[in-house]
Amino acid sequence: MDLDYLLVIPSWKSVGILVTFFTYLAIAGSVLPAKLVPGVTLQDGSRLHYRCNGLFSMLLLVLLLGVGAKMELLSLTVISERGLELLSATFIFSFLVALALYAAGSKSRNQSSSLKPCVTGNLIHDWYSRRLTRSKRFQFEWFGIQLNPSFLGIDLKFFFVRSGMMGWLFINLSVLAKAIQGATLSHSMILYQIFCLIYILDYFFYEEYMTSTWDIIAERLGFMLVFGDLVWIPFTFSIQASDCSGKSFASNRGILFVIEAVAWSLFRSSLALFGMMGWWLLGNKVELTTAAVIANCFVFLLGYLVFRGANKQKHVFKKNPKALIWGKPPKVVGGKLLASGYWRFELTMFSSEERCSYHLGHASTPVLMDYDYNCIVAVVEGSGGVARHCNYLGDLLLALSFSLPCGISSPVPYFYPIYLLILLIWRERRDEARCAEKYKEVWMEYRRLVPWRILPYFY
Repeated sequence: MDLDYLLVIPSWKSVGILVTFFTYLAIAGSVLPAKLVPGVTLQDGSRLHYRCNGLFSMLLLVLLLGVGAKMELLSLTVISERGLELLSATFIFSFLVALALYAAGSKSRNQSSSLKPCVTGNLIHDWYSRRLTRSKRFQFEWFGIQLNPSFLGIDLKFFFVRSGMMGWLFINLSVLAKAIQGATLSHSMILYQIFCLIYILDYFFYEEYMTSTWDIIAERLGFMLVFGDLVWIPFTFSIQASDCSGKSFASNRGILFVIEAVAWSLFRSSLALFGMMGWWLLGNKVELTTAAVIANCFVFLLGYLVFRGANKQKHVFKKNPKALIWGKPPKVVGGKLLASGYWRFELTMFSSEERCSYHLGHASTPVLMDYDYNCIVAVVEGSGGVARHCNYLGDLLLALSFSLPCGISSPVPYFYPIYLLILLIWRERRDEARCAEKYKEVWMEYRRLVPWRILPYFY
């Protein structure tokens, strides 16, 4: 009798692991020393503050797990051994959280957001709201109701992002422990683990930059973000460790389904993908040549420099529009030219007539810094003068570097970069339509100054 389906049924142990993990993160985030970072001003004039101590929380948890393993109180391989159980438990938890958020948001008066309300009172309609864009394409988005819901003083959106990134790390570490235990550790596995570790450490080191991203300041918290943070990030970003014929995560036969179109139904496609996940590098030993290792390291380093540099420029400019970019003062498009020859950038507050003016010097290379819903428009020196979304290019190069250690014998490890490419092009197109509608001739001028979208001289 085929009992493979039992592997996807959550056990009490998997539920306990999940509860312990979330409980630790909630307590650590609330009590450990933290840098208090002010967020951007929201549409209702309020301003949240975020406790950025993710790096401290992560390092402490790694230390506690190491001590626990040394004392034989726990097994470091438990995640890789109970992967599907944890996946299904996390999926069910995400679904329940999304329902709870919908119910709480429907009763709350605090539903303000920069996005137009998508709530009709009909659960099914609100769950999958269909919107027709200017390009006449239908897009499905999983919106919530509230912009910044909290529970027991914990900002849930910020908490879930932290949980997903940390979950990705511990899945990888468990796979690494499994490889060491089974004496199957390869150079490919080491390279993959190092790249992911650097990326995740970088995320938590610059965690405050997350407070000024679109997801935090503008997206409502609903199924899309909850599922994406808790399920999609940790379980698909670690797919490079999967094995379609391995025994650790799925079974020796696997559970194969056809992946539906991600853009149309993330819910269905994710289940299909996860069903065939094992641990790839555990069951497929890939020998890399020295040239391949060097090339892989170059792709990672280039991607990291572009990704981190572009995001840092965006964050610094949002905090201080007078800061130098590449040693030159920013340049504004859409501002007012003062008699002194300087541009004035006006930031309009949401709920009042208060305006803040920044005097910005001349520069030659522009980049649009779009606050989206609370400013006129600004152009500054830096990576955005090369392409409008250089940070997307860096992200894609990093995703590719995570998959290259797996070789080219299977398309499975390349799911993440392929998915990310589709997602970022869709997001870039969505942003293009939104900005063109809002800024009109100013946006056209910016497009003239910076014609390339993501990859200079190509796209």
